[in-house]
Amino acid sequence: MIKLAHDALYISKISSYAQGMALLEAASKAYNFQLNLGRIAKIWRAGCIIRAQFLDEITDAYETNPDLPNLLAAPKFSRFVVKNIDTLASFIEVAHRAGVPALAMDVSYDYILQLTSRIMVSAQVAALQRDYFGAHGYFKIGGKKKPEILQSPEGKAREFHTQWLVAGRPETEITK
Repeated sequence: MIKLAHDALYISKISSYAQGMALLEAASKAYNFQLNLGRIAKIWRAGCIIRAQFLDEITDAYETNPDLPNLLAAPKFSRFVVKNIDTLASFIEVAHRAGVPALAMDVSYDYILQLTSRIMVSAQVAALQRDYFGAHGYFKIGGKKKPEILQSPEGKAREFHTQWLVAGRPETEITK
């Protein structure tokens, strides 16, 4: 159980820092800050309240590849995450069964899932909620190797609505 907790926490930490660095990178691009993420990690290690040894690993990742698209893409981190992602899921499950909130780990896990998903899972959930509460309709995604929005023979995106409160939840196409 200790190794499970250790590895789950490490993956969660990788994901959390990846999210933070991605936000810094997005701000850097949006406002032309020209931030050096490796240098930022080094500065934090030297005198920030964080001062975690893990920042040395982040510094190394960005010094090795200054154009790293996301910290999770660094070979050291991606190998560990790919090999152990189920560990994080298992730890979260154990925590939930024990009635212990694991909010940060949940979000860390979800961030990795969203990044590695071929479809925008959160966007799909939001669309279904909008359809349930306001009959706004939603688009369906098909294709396993290359997911894409289903289209009519005319090339229009096919739109659907589900009658959520009717037995069997019948679905109708409402493409305009």
